Amino acid sequence: MAKTNSKSFPTLAELMASSEPATAIATLRFEEGQALLQELVSRVESGEISLDRAVQSYELGSLLLKHLRSLLNQAEERVRVLRLDGSEVSVEG
Repeated sequence: MAKTNSKSFPTLAELMASSEPATAIATLRFEEGQALLQELVSRVESGEISLDRAVQSYELGSLLLKHLRSLLNQAEERVRVLRLDGSEVSVEG
């Protein structure tokens, strides 16, 4: 993966240039992935990118969306387990 920005997660340009974006995406927190997906959608919706770049963006967006759904599913499962066993919620950073 290429150098990361000051936010400590890869930029959209770095993900687009990466030979293995799925590896970088797998390390993203939900908020980071969501921000990248929003940026990607904005760029595609602007209509100012080539067809090849739009297809690449779609592929990258699919990877981001899959990762975000996985994170949400994990969070939902944690909440479900907490509700079932009645234990106190501990928040980890």
